[in-house]
Amino acid sequence: MIGSLETRLEAAIQNHEMIDAMLRGTAAFAQYKERLPFVTQSYTRTLLVKRPDFELVAMQWAPGSVSELHDHGDARCWVAVVEGTIDVENFERRDRSVMGPHAELKFTESIRVATGDVDYRLNRRELHRVRNTAECSAYSLQIYSPMLSQYRVFDEQTGFGRTALAYYDSMVKL
Repeated sequence: MIGSLETRLEAAIQNHEMIDAMLRGTAAFAQYKERLPFVTQSYTRTLLVKRPDFELVAMQWAPGSVSELHDHGDARCWVAVVEGTIDVENFERRDRSVMGPHAELKFTESIRVATGDVDYRLNRRELHRVRNTAECSAYSLQIYSPMLSQYRVFDEQTGFGRTALAYYDSMVKL
């Protein structure tokens, strides 16, 4: 998996330090997998690497978990699935302001991101909702650059958005 993942990461990220962190996180997955917290029908975020310009976060997606519809604030985000599959519903923010309390949202596509696949978000106009519809946990690694401190979540029907703070459920040093 690492060979094809490296090729996908090089095409998507184009930053060798971030690619190396993602590959180290993937290679060490078996060593820290059991240390990741589990919350029924939810997801957890575990900090693995923290650098001045990016962070690497491991996420465990429990069966039935679903995120809110969200952007990634000022951070760009690259996701690599290391085990299982996640379903991603992509939306585009079509209003002029990306900071206003109301967003004009347009659904663009649903994709399934499986083991070894890479997905990414590069600006505030790219929103998504992530879910695990499988009967077992899925695991992903996320690189956020710069580090994710806050982001916006949105109501799909009304377009109303609110600020949310990013947090870690645990920390594991790679």
